Amino acid sequence: MFETLLDEARKIVKENQAAEKYNIFKVLEVTDKEVMMCRVLADFLNPHGAHGKGKLYLNSFLAEVLKRKDADHICETARVYKEYPITAERRVDIVISSDDVFIPIEVKIYARDQKAQCFDYYSFAKEKDSLTKVVYLTIWGSAPSQYSMESRDGNASLESNDCICISFADDIIMWLDTLWKEETNVSMKDMILQYKEAIENFTLSLNEDVQMKLIDKIMESEENFKGMLAINEVADKAKARLIYDLLYAFEASINGIREKYGFEREKVFEWYEYRDQANKDYYKQRESTYPGLNYVFKDVILPGGVQLWLRIEVDYALFFGLCLFDPNADGGAGNQMDEPSEEVKEALKQYMDIQEATYDAWWVKWWYLPTGTDQKNAERDLVPDFRSMNDAAVTLSNRVKKKEFIEKSSSVIEKILDRTML
Repeated sequence: MFETLLDEARKIVKENQAAEKYNIFKVLEVTDKEVMMCRVLADFLNPHGAHGKGKLYLNSFLAEVLKRKDADHICETARVYKEYPITAERRVDIVISSDDVFIPIEVKIYARDQKAQCFDYYSFAKEKDSLTKVVYLTIWGSAPSQYSMESRDGNASLESNDCICISFADDIIMWLDTLWKEETNVSMKDMILQYKEAIENFTLSLNEDVQMKLIDKIMESEENFKGMLAINEVADKAKARLIYDLLYAFEASINGIREKYGFEREKVFEWYEYRDQANKDYYKQRESTYPGLNYVFKDVILPGGVQLWLRIEVDYALFFGLCLFDPNADGGAGNQMDEPSEEVKEALKQYMDIQEATYDAWWVKWWYLPTGTDQKNAERDLVPDFRSMNDAAVTLSNRVKKKEFIEKSSSVIEKILDRTML
């Protein structure tokens, strides 16, 4: 029952992939590049955009996606900006502004949250619009992290209702469907469809034709329908098991280089440990549960007892890095050190090549696996993404290929440590 249904579903998806039409976004390889995808979205929203439809698209977005009852009023004086500067180092991806409304839109496809990012956007927008909210657009509608919601000094934080979370996978695709159905211009109709297909590419969303074919197959028999229900029940558990098994295998593999670099398994704080975090909740929550493996460099002595850790983590994509943990924070409960002092940074120079340091939250430096780069778009197809379940992630269900992946990744970790640690 299960095997037959899975085989039929696989055939339908493969047939759809083989029949895919020419798509300029895919040819240019920009489907998951935030800047490029933002520019197209911003132009669609702009009443003076190249589409020539005036405020039509913007009005639809405000009413259908953001559920604004004042859409018509906003559109009377609306202006849309891309990369809107609010400070020397802060730029909002897209801003919708009118005489009395200011809507900042932050777009996240693969980029990580920055310190106080949403807090700063909200604070700036609040001065222009007392009812403002930060629109946070991600692949699946994830909420911004506390790292982004909290002020730089940690003394203030946004409430969850200060942000509106929307997704490419649902909200934007549905909005584009609406535009496509109502559009009469053949060129614009095709452009809307291509942009939608580009989004489906990185959200792994199935188009309506494929969905209907799968539904027809499920509805063919009672057995097929029961099979679908059973598969749906265990799907998230199976995907979480894939993460768990991978990190378990890493734990066994990395033992071979622990002594060489003087780090040992962290067993006191168990900070976001995969044994607790790699479960079905990883997929039930909008924000990653950050399952990972922690190791402490026991010979690295830093001011205030701060520890240097090596950590392998899954935050959608798989990566490893060096990070700072303060065992004495929060009354001895311990916490990650997001903003190390200059004294700590200076002390680190005794142990690692400081040229490698970037200080991104508690990360001194991090690298994707197995590529060894900190750029997601560099050989991105090789980096497992456990939210989108790309081919690199699915391949790890094969024991032989998982073993090869672990060996390659462990070799990359060793080479990076060789050049980084003194």
